[in-house]
Order: sequence, then structure tokens, then C-alpha cells
Amino acid sequence: MAVAGTLLGDWSGLDVSGQLLRHTASLPAALAFMVPLLGVCYYGVSAADRDPGFGELKRVFQESLIPQMEALPGWGLCLLSLGAGVGEETLFRAFLQTAAIGSIQGAAPALAPAAATAAGVAVTSLGFAALHALTPTYFAFAFGASILFGVEYCACGLQSAALTHWLYDWCALVYILSQWGSSGGGGGKQPSAT
Repeated sequence: MAVAGTLLGDWSGLDVSGQLLRHTASLPAALAFMVPLLGVCYYGVSAADRDPGFGELKRVFQESLIPQMEALPGWGLCLLSLGAGVGEETLFRAFLQTAAIGSIQGAAPALAPAAATAAGVAVTSLGFAALHALTPTYFAFAFGASILFGVEYCACGLQSAALTHWLYDWCALVYILSQWGSSGGGGGKQPSAT
């Protein structure tokens, strides 16, 4: 995704590769933007037995994603998260969000820049959420997370948004596996002896 986002962005004149070189990641910004994401993750995991939306998400995770994630070593989870953070932020923020904002500004030049930016972030976030729509609850969470990543991208740059996305995904995966996985007492399927 990072390669696709960079190539598409550079091809369309958005200078995505230049963005990667000009900006530096901000760990304080990443940690600040992670707080609401981690709060929702903690709530969702702990409330899954009493919240139907998060209960459905737990079931879907346990049936499809967790068995695959449990097969990965710890460094594999880190690399998977890094790939998602860098790849998705490059494609969705540096290419799609930037292009959406530019298109909106071009189509409605009288629109205030802040309104065009907000509309571009919202449109991109709908697409991001649609591609993460395992359940309606996860769609809503992904939409909110994408808004946060989009705002961080505008305020702090691509590297900070990618850092936040990477660290959040890594922390969330480790936590979800510890609570919902087969060894976490979360009701996951136990591996068979055969």
C-alpha cells in the first residue's frame, strides 16, 4: 500500500515521496492521538460480553482474525502493524485525502479551506471505514480512527500519522490477543491436538 500510495501520489503531482522526506514523526503527537483509540479499544474488549456490537466484533475476530494473528511471533505482529500503519497512511492520507481535498477545493473554490479539508478528511474516512467494515461497530470505530489519523496528518504530517497508526495497531493487537485469544481466557478456540 505504501508503494501504491507513493507511486499514485507522485504520478498525480502530490509529491508523496517528498512528504516522507520533509516531515519527521512526533512521538508526543502519536501518543496524544493514540489515547482515544486505546480508550475505545479497552472499552470494546472489556464490554464485549455486555455490548452487542462489540460482542459481534469479538465473535468475528475469534472466528477469522485471531487464529491467523496467534500464528505470528511477536516481531511478526510488530511488522504487520508497521506495514498497516505506513501503508494505509501513505495511501489514504498522503494520496487519497490530499487528492480529495484538492478536488473539493477545485470544484468549490468559494468554500473555505478548512471546510474543504474537513470534507476531504470525511470522504477519505468513509472509504477507509468501508474497507475495514467487518461489522457495523468496526465500521464506526474505523471511521473515527480515520478522522483522527486525517487530522493528525494535516497537523503533523505523514510520518506522525503513520507512527500513531503503527503503534496503535501493535498495542491493540497484543491486547486483543491477550484477552480474546485462545490463551487469554477470552473464550477463543483452543488449538486442536491434530
